[in-house]
Amino acid sequence: MKIGFSYRPAIHAKNLNELLPLVDYVEIMPDIMPDIMSSNEIYLIQDKLSGKEVGLHSLKTSLGSPEGIQQENDELYYLMGKFLKAKYYSDHVALSYIDNHYLTTVRPIAYDERNIRILSENLKSIMPHYQGNQYLIENITNHGMLDGSSLTEGEFFKQVLQKNSSVKMLLDLTNAYISAINVGISPREYLKQFPLEKVKTIHVSGYEYINNKIQDTHAVSINKTILQLLQFVLQRSSPEFVMLERNFNHDNADLVAELRLFRQCIK
Repeated sequence: MKIGFSYRPAIHAKNLNELLPLVDYVEIMPDIMPDIMSSNEIYLIQDKLSGKEVGLHSLKTSLGSPEGIQQENDELYYLMGKFLKAKYYSDHVALSYIDNHYLTTVRPIAYDERNIRILSENLKSIMPHYQGNQYLIENITNHGMLDGSSLTEGEFFKQVLQKNSSVKMLLDLTNAYISAINVGISPREYLKQFPLEKVKTIHVSGYEYINNKIQDTHAVSINKTILQLLQFVLQRSSPEFVMLERNFNHDNADLVAELRLFRQCIK
């Protein structure tokens, strides 16, 4: 099992010499690096991350869109991943565009048979690029079941992955925890509904309450509850990658300490 963190150049670049020895891989988000393929930044990233494996995590494929995926964005992700020799590509089971207008964030879709068909067709349209179980789909935070949902989130993922056997799952553990709390289900029972045997990568982060609403902000330390839930999932899955998402509100010592704790936790 390989340990990593989510790399944001503006935050982490100056501390890489201290951070990289603590991890096996780094996850890149193309959408937070404007014009990366048309500048020298990608060469700098390739040089800085030399010797480390890379995963790609994206926001703008719009896998849940009935209009089809955003082809131009998907091609960018593919080309960037090829250049960096990415071990996986990932995006969210969500909408990020409606009528070709970017929504500025990912939005949930109803968990029903219609969206299983839509998601499956969209995945089939891009899979010729991605071989060897390289493409992963991620669960987002839900603040309650959407109108029209006839399945739980876990059941929805299970059926999608059954229909698309070359696709695997990126389980965002903190998103699942928050979703379970929001719909009033025990987080462990909520997670049991997912096809945990299909999980290739796990994202883990802290959470906080803002205006009495629980949120995954990537800005606080992981707490004991999430670490215990991680142990629960690891007993039921065999991920290749486990990643810390801590992108804001920290100094380098915070991140170093958290990565060390993280590695101890999953030994």
